[in-house]
Amino acid sequence: THDSIWKVTRQLKKEQLSLYNCLASVLSDAAFVSEIRALYPTLPLLANLRCGLWYARQPDGTCYFKSTDGHNGNWSFSCTRLNLHVAEVAARQGGVIIVDATRKGKRFPDAMTKTIPIWAAVVNRAVARGWRAKRRVELLRMRGAAVSSEASAAAAAAPEWDTGLHLPLWISSNERLQIEKRLDGWVDALLRMGADVEGLARSLSKPLRPLWITQSSTIWVDQVAQPDQLPFTPLYLVSASQPHSYVRQAAPHAWTYVYVPGAGDDEESWAAGLTPAVFWAHQAELLAAGPAGVNDVVQQILVDEQVALAEHGENS
Repeated sequence: THDSIWKVTRQLKKEQLSLYNCLASVLSDAAFVSEIRALYPTLPLLANLRCGLWYARQPDGTCYFKSTDGHNGNWSFSCTRLNLHVAEVAARQGGVIIVDATRKGKRFPDAMTKTIPIWAAVVNRAVARGWRAKRRVELLRMRGAAVSSEASAAAAAAPEWDTGLHLPLWISSNERLQIEKRLDGWVDALLRMGADVEGLARSLSKPLRPLWITQSSTIWVDQVAQPDQLPFTPLYLVSASQPHSYVRQAAPHAWTYVYVPGAGDDEESWAAGLTPAVFWAHQAELLAAGPAGVNDVVQQILVDEQVALAEHGENS
């Protein structure tokens, strides 16, 4: 009957999203993130909240780009989540790695395919607009001081600065055009906020540009271009998960598990109170417990954490 089919389907989904399956999947995907991190050792790694924290053992920081700001027809540049610290870190270090994940069926979350590219284009345009305004002032000052025409021309010349919108190739041309129409309005909104775009312009020597990496990406390890070799400041957007589920071995333990794509994107349904920080502090113990014992281990860890917090409060 229809009810019995629904019950079986629900039970299968519950088993797939078991705590052990999700933790083993996160650990596997985190190994991939570590490999990418090793390719760019000079770059900081930022976890996109909240999902990205599951896939980075020791992130250098966090950012908060929401996928909803990139949904088709709902594109937005958030003035409440400016993330200008990302641009500042990228300017200082020559680039940045951002990690996130998404659920089954997609290669990238919309935060990576549209929200971050929109943000990068808006920031680049704001910086370029600030430069143009500064050059106009310099040009007027030099003309008033009767500076030579050659020097005036040099002051008027703007550097080559990419202000284009860079999206993955699979985004439709119609969607691209709709987003491009809105970019200058978002630049106006950013500048009205009084954000320190001028300070960013002084430190950002090359425009920001996103690059997309998944587990399916082909990377020739001996031919990886380092950030200082590129004509832009790279934002390496690493989608940690495979798009499809399948069964594989959980090395070094003997148990097999069903791989859950983007498990960290759905932590409310399985984590049982576990947080990324607690997971990374106890990951060996958790995985060693196996599918049958992992829930009990989690509960004991959480109890121990509460006791430790209470004792710390009493002693402080």
